[in-house]
Amino acid sequence: MKTEEPITTSPRSEEATFAPGFQSQYDEQRYENLEIQGSFPDWLEGSLLRTGPALFELEKDKYNHWFDGLALLHKFEFRKGQVNYANRFLESDAYCKARENGKISIKEFATDPCRNLFQKVKSFVVPPRPTDNGNISIIKYDDIWLATSETPLPVRFEENTLATLGHFDFNDQLDGQIQSAHPHYGADGSVYNYLLKFGLRSKYFVFKMDTGSNSREVLAEIKAPNPSYMHSIGMSENYLILTEFPKIVNPLELAFGDKPLIENYHWKPELGTKYQVINRETGMVTCYEGDAIFGFHHVNSFEENDHLYIDFVAFDDASVLDHLYLDALRSNEATNAAGHLTRATINLRQNGPVSLERLSEKSVELPRINYERYNTRPYRYVYGAGNTVPGNFLDDITKIDVQTGEARVWYTEDHYPGEPVFVSAPGAKKEDDGILLSVVLNSTNQTTFLLALDASTMEEVARATVPEVLPFGFHGQFSVGSGQ
Repeated sequence: MKTEEPITTSPRSEEATFAPGFQSQYDEQRYENLEIQGSFPDWLEGSLLRTGPALFELEKDKYNHWFDGLALLHKFEFRKGQVNYANRFLESDAYCKARENGKISIKEFATDPCRNLFQKVKSFVVPPRPTDNGNISIIKYDDIWLATSETPLPVRFEENTLATLGHFDFNDQLDGQIQSAHPHYGADGSVYNYLLKFGLRSKYFVFKMDTGSNSREVLAEIKAPNPSYMHSIGMSENYLILTEFPKIVNPLELAFGDKPLIENYHWKPELGTKYQVINRETGMVTCYEGDAIFGFHHVNSFEENDHLYIDFVAFDDASVLDHLYLDALRSNEATNAAGHLTRATINLRQNGPVSLERLSEKSVELPRINYERYNTRPYRYVYGAGNTVPGNFLDDITKIDVQTGEARVWYTEDHYPGEPVFVSAPGAKKEDDGILLSVVLNSTNQTTFLLALDASTMEEVARATVPEVLPFGFHGQFSVGSGQ
């Protein structure tokens, strides 16, 4: 079903059915020549690579939160009209130790392994190693594919076999514990991101890594007495943006406490939101302030007429984090996993307050755009996994027109799509000339399928079915094959 207007009034069904997407997967699978309905474009040659949490229970232990599960890599391969599927666990240190010992050995986002008195005392002096459980995002450094979490320990993997190849080794002296899972890329392929180092004088290091290099060049150091939880950053043509939402942590509490990472963070709306704007050339930092708000994902940022526009998916507060604990998700309880596309506007000529504007009333998360052609530039379309039935999990694919706020929606009852990845058509002239690829749980018949939508019309083009339930994931990238 498609609509030109957002759907906001449908009552939540008595029996929500998204829980199967949060069950553990224990075995690796491979399926050749998936059953296809419709027809994928001839030019779609390559692979959709994804990661996500998949293993939540161990022999002697279990993880608490959706963000914690051990990572499983997924690959949908398009070859001469045929679609193949394979998955493979990311053999990170977190995974290997957990499987070997049957219990959690490394602290995750919302799960802290049980530690004896000696281990607790030691952690006061030597901070425990951050997790390398790359269950959030797939990124690239040059031609190297990486699975990453929110730490500076991305794990390399081989594109064809999904085999784990070890950590990416940075050739510099930068040290820290938190790094965004969503770096930005310059036109020349250079990587931009931030690294947070906790301590008595915590700092954000905003860095650039040139193409062909594994050395991070620090563009700016920003003091962070109470660091913010920031899942992503923004980037425009001339600026990088750290959006410091008032979900903050006292580093001393983190160092001497005995709680999982996120439980040390506290919502402090009285602090408002700080926008640290860093000049990409000079490293000069200007801080702007606005009302309290929360978000995970920046969508796009651009400059026009001495104004900086920062678009992201916003929530009124950080309670969404509490909605994503496994016990709640597995019970099919009413949940709130989607926010609203919101624009923060900064007048670069004045140090006045940042204004906020909701760009659409349609709820959405896991946003994607035509990144290669429109990142850092004025744009029109955002795609995401949205919410049609209030209280349900992400249950539609939404396309929002940024200029008008109107939305087009693909929705089918008891179907739960993931992030829609935009793949541009060869020789595309229009921003939305391409295909959206999304992995969808069909909870009616307990299968999963890869859905292809025409990104312009939101009409279904094709689907390829995997005959089992695959756990919900987060993010992925399309690797273009020789056919495009």
